Amino acid sequence: MIESMDEAVGTLLDAVDRLGIADHTIIIFFSDNGGNIYNEVDGTTPTSNAPLRGGKAKMEPHRWKLYNLKDDLSEKNDLAKQEPERVEELDQLIERFLADTRAVTPIPNPNFKASAYHPELEGVAKLKSTGSPKAISKKATKPKPKP
Repeated sequence: MIESMDEAVGTLLDAVDRLGIADHTIIIFFSDNGGNIYNEVDGTTPTSNAPLRGGKAKMEPHRWKLYNLKDDLSEKNDLAKQEPERVEELDQLIERFLADTRAVTPIPNPNFKASAYHPELEGVAKLKSTGSPKAISKKATKPKPKP
């Protein structure tokens, strides 16, 4: 995936140069996958998704969540049970898209142990070196002033 993204960005930059618009172009890259909140780097999680919850997506067939991000940016109120028709409609849209585009989809992990999976812990980081859960702070930390 990283190699593919690198090639795509390179193609874009080459086109901008070829068109002679590099001096007047800003390219902004962003991702909707969330950051890595499950590993420890220098004693803390390497990224924060605040105010959003969770990190990288997981393959969980047919366990849908639905949020109104306009009114609930922190994803606290799951609307999936209240709006099953909308969930079904969105599920059909993505299934149709995957089929139409012949998308490569992940395959189930034969070593996955459902009994060890706890969806209620999603969005709670567990630092690997300490083993203790740590909620991601939604407050930005300010650097300490230098003396």
